[in-house]
Amino acid sequence: MATALVTSSVAANSACMRLPNMPLRLAPATVSFPSRPWSAALTSCTGLSRHSDVVAAAGHQKLMGSLTSNEGLRFGVVVARFNEVVTNLLLQGALETFERYSVKAENITVVSVPGSFEVPITAQKLGKSGKFDVILCIGAVIRGDTTHYDAVANSAASGVLNAGLSAGVPCVFGVLTCEDMDQALNRAGGKAGNKGAEAALTAVRIVLGFVNEQNRPLNSQNAADALQKFNLKKTAVQKALDALADSGQISFKEYGKQKIYIARQDQFEIPNSEELEEMKKTNAKLQEELADQKKAISEVESEVRGLQSNLTLAEVTSKQTKLQSEVQEMEEKLTKLRSGVTLVKPEDKKIIENSFAEKVNQWKKRKRMFKELWDNITENSPKDQKEFKEELGLEYDEDADVNLQSYSDMLASLNKRRKFSR
Repeated sequence: MATALVTSSVAANSACMRLPNMPLRLAPATVSFPSRPWSAALTSCTGLSRHSDVVAAAGHQKLMGSLTSNEGLRFGVVVARFNEVVTNLLLQGALETFERYSVKAENITVVSVPGSFEVPITAQKLGKSGKFDVILCIGAVIRGDTTHYDAVANSAASGVLNAGLSAGVPCVFGVLTCEDMDQALNRAGGKAGNKGAEAALTAVRIVLGFVNEQNRPLNSQNAADALQKFNLKKTAVQKALDALADSGQISFKEYGKQKIYIARQDQFEIPNSEELEEMKKTNAKLQEELADQKKAISEVESEVRGLQSNLTLAEVTSKQTKLQSEVQEMEEKLTKLRSGVTLVKPEDKKIIENSFAEKVNQWKKRKRMFKELWDNITENSPKDQKEFKEELGLEYDEDADVNLQSYSDMLASLNKRRKFSR
């Protein structure tokens, strides 16, 4: 086992010297964690010696300062130093992938932490700083003779997930959980591929995959609306689209101030005329099926609305009781009418009608007389008629809430009925 570890260390150190010569921009920042010093193998590597601006020292966790530039899609990389022979290789693969996909070096910030257990909290702080669009989490947890492996592996996995949810920034999980060192080295660049490169590739391709999947003209707002599930804001999506367009991975066209993006069409197979005709037939068939389904849904919804509009059992019972009460009242009235109640005699009816006609006519006559008298009195009077009326204590029909016209109409109807009854 000792021989295997020595061989692995030599391989790791050799790989570390091959880290891509990308001048990572690390603006003034302070990230402090309880940690151990950098190993000689790590600090002597050309690629990782640029991390000197990130200071690791004992004490509480603290993050402050500007970590990255504001141009382009910005990536934060949190890498654990524990099992560094593995994490160095993962970091190398991630940086090579960033370079291959035209991510600018000044838009990549690498922060080192003691181990995988500290990766989530640092990723969360970077995400909440608002200065990163994607956080890549790199670490390696190797099983030992104790249960420490299970605790760290579970905490790292759930922690990275929660970090992304709380920070509102995608946090890509690139922490290896392996049974032994040989398996870890295989997954960090051996037969199993480099998982750090795969994690970085996932972060870069979030937007690219969406554009290719849609394969239709899109603006930044369309893409941002669809990619909300990845917690990508419109600004980040716009920068990603521009970066992909600059690298030639997608096409775009400018219309004034607006840019329209579309997947590169040379990556798709163009169907021939027979395939197009078959697609048209399939599409027409699917459209018919869709119309049938919509019709069926509409019928079901109509039926549901009808059922919902029906009375409930309690409402039916209440209405039944009310109707029975009304029927009983009507039956009682009908019984009284059938019992031979004495009706008004014709001569009595005539006397009442004549009396009514006389009183209405007298009402009209007196109202006319009053109006003539009032007009003569108030014609040259300097007083306001309304005030004069109140002073005299006069009341009009309207003040008593009566209307002569309604009684006049009744009298006209009575006279008309008398005329036809002769």
